[in-house]
Amino acid sequence: MNIKKAAIAVGHTASGTAGCGAVGYVNESNCTREICPVIVDILEKEGIETKLIRIDKANSYEFEDCYERARMANEWGADIYIEVHVNSFTDASANGTEVFVISDSSRAIDVAKRINRNIVNSLETFDRTYGKGYKTANYIVLRKTSMPAILIEPFFCTNRADSDKYSAYTLGKAIAEGILDKIVESNSNTSNGESNSSQNSDYDYSCKYKKAVVTGNGVRVRDGAGTGYDVLGYKNKGDEITLGYKYGEWYNFYFGDHGGWIHEDYVKIKPQYGVVTAKSGLKVRNGASTGYKEIGALPYGKKVEIGFSSEDGKWHNIYFGDHGGWVSADYIRLL
Repeated sequence: MNIKKAAIAVGHTASGTAGCGAVGYVNESNCTREICPVIVDILEKEGIETKLIRIDKANSYEFEDCYERARMANEWGADIYIEVHVNSFTDASANGTEVFVISDSSRAIDVAKRINRNIVNSLETFDRTYGKGYKTANYIVLRKTSMPAILIEPFFCTNRADSDKYSAYTLGKAIAEGILDKIVESNSNTSNGESNSSQNSDYDYSCKYKKAVVTGNGVRVRDGAGTGYDVLGYKNKGDEITLGYKYGEWYNFYFGDHGGWIHEDYVKIKPQYGVVTAKSGLKVRNGASTGYKEIGALPYGKKVEIGFSSEDGKWHNIYFGDHGGWVSADYIRLL
């Protein structure tokens, strides 16, 4: 994406007014007003024209500030819209980083991935996208802006450990460098200076444990994600494989006692279904842990379609209502 004009939006109205942000160990409205000027300063030094969008006055109706920020960005003609928030939850154990775009087809995805990775690496927060690099949401500022738009929730103000990591400059720099296509390396390195691969957010775990069918004959299985790696063996049309994760255009799957890689062009993922085994019913939550809010329940024996699983495999994201939900894998029997 060629970015010449960037709209940098401060989430929420000023502290203490109608429409203000959450207050926990730190104050969201204050934090966003500290972070965004850092982003603007760095971008302008790199030659990108910026507009700081900040609405301090109280809302006269619900979400007025959201509609106003989107309108201002549209009228100015930004190439990209970045809005900064700070997350919160009733359960103080909720923590980590989330970056949102409007859909999986958004042109902002590449920038969102870089921003997510930079924040996770800089603050050493938990990656709540589970390696995908972004989430989708129908937020007002994402659907009402006419340019690619990103909403950032870098940490939880209601979590003590997250809040202790807060630094306006560190966050602003991480976000700005994500916009500028620069990657911040993780502070958690191995002794030889190489990044810890377990923190590599280029890995997409949304396909973990999914079954897939090979669509061609004599398809090469390699020991790395690329045609330059050695061939370990072959798979034929109709062979079923279990996926581990994805890197770029390549799937890692369970192959022998070491795993192997196969190109996405030769794989078709099968729909994954399961049945609820909890006799008293199974709670559906809006996140992958018991700390998240209950949004519904499923009866014993209910058949569900699984969209993807958490990186550790302990939670499944299922199709639930019009938004999806998370259930414990301990109470789902895969079909």
